[in-house]
Amino acid sequence: MNPIEIFSQEELLMQTLTDLIRNIVVEETETYNVMLAEYLTELVKERLVKLGEAEMGLMARGGPLDQAYREVVYRLQERLTPYKIQFGFKRYQETVCEPLKALSREVALLQTALRESRRQDRVLFKTPIEVGEQVAFQIFAVGSAVDGETEALVAMPTSQQCSLDFHQVRETCDVDGFWFPFQLSYRDPEMGELIFVVDQDGAVGIYTNNFPGPILRRVRKILKAIAGKLYCRDTSDSSG
Repeated sequence: MNPIEIFSQEELLMQTLTDLIRNIVVEETETYNVMLAEYLTELVKERLVKLGEAEMGLMARGGPLDQAYREVVYRLQERLTPYKIQFGFKRYQETVCEPLKALSREVALLQTALRESRRQDRVLFKTPIEVGEQVAFQIFAVGSAVDGETEALVAMPTSQQCSLDFHQVRETCDVDGFWFPFQLSYRDPEMGELIFVVDQDGAVGIYTNNFPGPILRRVRKILKAIAGKLYCRDTSDSSG
C-alpha cells in the first residue's frame, strides 16, 4: 500500500457505492455483491467512529452500530432516489455489522464516558505529552480536567505535509480496512490485543479509561512507536 495523503474520503465512498449499485441494477445482477459489502462496511465503520465523537449519545435502540448502519443506508437511498432505485440493503446488514461489533463496543464505552462528563459538567483536557522525532506529531492525553483521568490517547500529525505509510506499520500491527477509518490491532504479550483507530484527519487514537498508570505509560509508548512508523513526509515536501 502506497502512502496515503491525509484528507476526507467519505464522499468518495458514497459516490463509489452509488455508482456500483446503479451498475448492479442496470445490469440486472442484483445478487449478493462482495465488493459492495466491503465498501459498505468501510462506510459504516467510518460513521460508527464519528458517532463515538458526537455530542449526542446513543439514539438508536440497537446501539451505535445499528444507528451507524441505518444512517448510511438512509443516505445511500437518498443518493439513489433521483435514479428511481430502491435497493435491497437488508441482505448485507449481517455481513457488514458482524466484524464491527468489537469496535461498536468501544464506541459505546466512549459515548458513555462523554455523556457522563457532560452530565457532571466536566471539561475535557487535551494535553500534549509526546512529540515525534522524524515527522512532526504530538500525542495528547484526553480526559477530565476534574478528576485528571485519561480517557483516551490520541496521536496527531502537526505537519500539513504528511502522509500515512501503512506498509511500515504492518511490521508490528494488523491493518484492517481499505479506507478510513482504519483499525490497527497490536498484540502485546502482557496486555493482549490493543485496538487503535486511524481517522481520516490522521489521528490515531485508543480508548484508555480505567487503565492504571503503568499500563497507560506502556500504551503511550506503543502509540508513539506506531505513529513514528505511520507518519511519513509527503513526497511533495521539498524542504530539507
